[in-house]
Amino acid sequence: MSEKNEKRLKAIKTIYGEEAYHKGEKVTYGTTVYVAWWILGYNTIEELEAKYTDEQILEMHDERLKSQGIKIS
Repeated sequence: MSEKNEKRLKAIKTIYGEEAYHKGEKVTYGTTVYVAWWILGYNTIEELEAKYTDEQILEMHDERLKSQGIKIS
């Protein structure tokens, strides 16, 4: 994984989970503001990491953004 993606992954992991989602937490990475996200059945980042690799987590987040019409660069 590239250094850029590693840093982006770290940022999106900080705002993952049911609690962060309900609080509306946000994190800024470069010029992008990411909002909290959460997948039903995986309430914490630890639960998500137990099932998926970092690459898969990043891909899931990217797919979520693409489904909302947000371009990933």
